[in-house]
Amino acid sequence: LTLFFSETVNFTSFSIETLVLQSSLTSPVEKYSLTASSTAIRQTYSSILVNISLSDMNGLKKLEQLATEKSNTYLSVTSASVSDMAGNNLRKETKIVRSYAPDFVQPELLSFNIDLSNGTFTLFFSETVNVSSLQLNQITLQSKNESALDSKLQKTLAGGSILSKDSSVVLVKFAKADLDELTRKPFCTRKSDCYISVTKETVVDMFGNEIVEISPKTSYLVDIYGTDKSPPSLEQFASFDLDSGILTMIFSETINSTSLDPTALFLQNFYVSPVHRVYLTGGTVITNDSTHVSIQLTKKDL
Repeated sequence: LTLFFSETVNFTSFSIETLVLQSSLTSPVEKYSLTASSTAIRQTYSSILVNISLSDMNGLKKLEQLATEKSNTYLSVTSASVSDMAGNNLRKETKIVRSYAPDFVQPELLSFNIDLSNGTFTLFFSETVNVSSLQLNQITLQSKNESALDSKLQKTLAGGSILSKDSSVVLVKFAKADLDELTRKPFCTRKSDCYISVTKETVVDMFGNEIVEISPKTSYLVDIYGTDKSPPSLEQFASFDLDSGILTMIFSETINSTSLDPTALFLQNFYVSPVHRVYLTGGTVITNDSTHVSIQLTKKDL
């Protein structure tokens, strides 16, 4: 952002925090006040170059009707913005931008975090992105940065819920089916085996620029990995077939089938105050790791 004045100004009197970008000359729909995070340098005696900080740029880009083109880019200054060498304050006024250059820079995914306890992951971008354009099915989690991985070692998301507004930091809730499959597969079990890759169709910034693709071979390792600390729960006693002797249960998440001990289970005739209760003496888990688990009961228990 370059400011041109009618005469030499006292650079030491310049105050960035008095500068306000607005969408129109009068009654603007949107405004943004620059913060002290932005910096300035004297370009000439009568001009000042303002380097807008990343935080200010991201805040500005969240506003969809401000500074998206020349016609909605105005700058408002006050008497406190700067003074001349004689100490005369600047006149308060608002001017439209003289020269406007749109954003052609592609956004980048910088890093990501994952929290399996909450079933969420967080994406950190180089700038504000348009979350309505976020295509979760263009994101793949994988075991390492290689291009030819077995399907067991990667998972392309099918969906999920975006929990953030337009921002450079986006929080996403895993779809339950994706989370169940992710916890079933032998990767993303720790920080060292959890990588992410994205296609260029994953998201665009506020100017419609596509994200820089991260191929499976150049995938990024997770930055912060949160292990699953939430215990599973039995959601449903799905079925019990006396003819086949197979009992099926549905859990809240994928469970380790080898950890299931049939002798820890019992059957009873009522939910509350049962008259009869039968403890299983054995049985065989006949399903792999899943949310749906079946046990073949012993003849003795039947």
